[in-house]
Amino acid sequence: MLQVTLRPSHTLELPDVIAEELKEPPGSSLVESGFGIVSLPEVQEVAVLVEKYRKPSTNDLFALACAMRNKCILLTGDADLRKAAHIEMVEVHGILWLLDELVKEVVLSPADAATSLGRVIAGGSWLPGQECEERFKRWQE
Repeated sequence: MLQVTLRPSHTLELPDVIAEELKEPPGSSLVESGFGIVSLPEVQEVAVLVEKYRKPSTNDLFALACAMRNKCILLTGDADLRKAAHIEMVEVHGILWLLDELVKEVVLSPADAATSLGRVIAGGSWLPGQECEERFKRWQE
């Protein structure tokens, strides 16, 4: 599991199995950027979730188990994983929320957030058009 703290109330965590899958940016670059490493949930915890939720991938359920164990926010755009998180009473947000937080905490400038959002969209990720347009307008003012 990888972890980074933006501020005391926000910690981002990523199971290493997911980091290994990442192509852009490569998961290894996250470690080089200062993410810390924490332990993965027990496989048995995930096995229970696999039986309960058939649609999310096993790796997605590792992320859910991590969020449950560490009582943290789950960051995902996957609809099936979001549904499982809501059932498990785990707070869940997506990339737009994360970009908003990074701007609010002055980790990213508004211009950099707009550029990042443009790259996410150009990479083929589906995001709600109206919400993206609102952010582009706000960040490019």
